[in-house]
Amino acid sequence: MLDEGDFSVVRRAFEAESLTPDVRYVVYDDYTILSMVQLGLGISMLYERVARGFEEQVALVPLHHAPKRRVALAWKSRDTLSYAARGFADFLLNEK
Repeated sequence: MLDEGDFSVVRRAFEAESLTPDVRYVVYDDYTILSMVQLGLGISMLYERVARGFEEQVALVPLHHAPKRRVALAWKSRDTLSYAARGFADFLLNEK
């Protein structure tokens, strides 16, 4: 299981369903988890954007009621953002 600390979306999803996962390993990197799954060491619940592109190496099964996570974008002053950071923020804010 990915160690996300107190804000673990996966842990909260299990708790919401009154389930207790059988966790054997806790790691800090999504790609370590994908490698372990690929080697047959278990299964995991990962974010779609992390798992995308690994369809040939592991079986990806979408969840009907997939947990969601909110992501925030923050900066102190837009005027001090680099051109790249400003462009990235504009891209995210205009994406629908």
